Amino acid sequence: MPRLEAANLRATSSTARSWVSAAARRFDRRDVDLSNHMQRRKVTYKLYPNASQADGLLALLRQHKDLWNAALEEQIDAYRKTGKSISYEDQCASLTQIRQDLPDDWAQSNCSAQQITLRRLDKAFKAFFARCAKGQSPGFPRFKSIARMPGLGFKGHGDGWRFAPNIANEGRPDDFVVVRWAKHGTLRLQSLGHIKCRGQARSAGIIKSCELLYRYGEWSVSVTLECADADVVRMRTEHHAFGADWGVNKLLTLVRTDGAHSEVVETIENPRWFKTNQERLVALDRWQCPIPSLFLNELPRYADPSGGLIERKQCVAHVGIFRGCSAGLSGDLDAKSSDLSTQGSNPGAVGPQEKNGHSSG
Repeated sequence: MPRLEAANLRATSSTARSWVSAAARRFDRRDVDLSNHMQRRKVTYKLYPNASQADGLLALLRQHKDLWNAALEEQIDAYRKTGKSISYEDQCASLTQIRQDLPDDWAQSNCSAQQITLRRLDKAFKAFFARCAKGQSPGFPRFKSIARMPGLGFKGHGDGWRFAPNIANEGRPDDFVVVRWAKHGTLRLQSLGHIKCRGQARSAGIIKSCELLYRYGEWSVSVTLECADADVVRMRTEHHAFGADWGVNKLLTLVRTDGAHSEVVETIENPRWFKTNQERLVALDRWQCPIPSLFLNELPRYADPSGGLIERKQCVAHVGIFRGCSAGLSGDLDAKSSDLSTQGSNPGAVGPQEKNGHSSG
């Protein structure tokens, strides 16, 4: 009997869960317009291409740079000769003709990605004319080098590229009937193959487009996702508040709530590093400042004849700068002064000023 009751209880609970999820899905389809409850998010993954793939990515970026410069030159020449600008549609038609005439040079890359580069140039010209109409600083579109080319874009998912994220829980949905994405993934590019990606999205969504970014010698991909509001909103796990205030008497004052109403105030005293190390800084500054001409005769070995600084290695050897103790430093200074006075009393030690027939007085 107990086993039978437990089995009936499990069956009832599973039936209830399935009924609730089915009712929720029916409610979503019938009463909620999902198109008004979607938002776009961008997720950036770092790419790890091999040597051949890195060379291919750079060649692809150079091709888009050449396309930008050629389209910009065409726009400038057309405006100088006719006084009119070339539309985005006309340049796309020219691109199609170029891909047919030079298939080895231009037809190997994705056409949609090349159209995005032309679209960006068209937006740059529209923004330029809009600023001119408003009387603002125009900022004419410029020719770009490989250093000024931030990257290139792709259109719909599957058009020359495909991103496959790692799926959590082996693809099984969670309690909210949502399949979660795990860390990292794989990017497949046309004519380049599969490239490893590292990163993680906060929420899964419908993959729409992507951009390849090249910064500081490293590649990354920015994937645009279309996510539901319910998937994007992160649930609150705690009800604590926290505040910090930097001060003078107190270095830092921290206030946090430890529950519903109680507050905890913590203070960190100002260590006042300058005052505590002021004597040591003054002693170090004396040994790093230029040497007066009065002491040049007393420092024949350690002073530069032109009145320069004492060499750093000699300061460390004789003074012990890195001992970190002002008392020990002052003792070393006294010992150093006594050694130098002994050397100055030696008639064999001739100072740099005496060699020239002058005396420092």
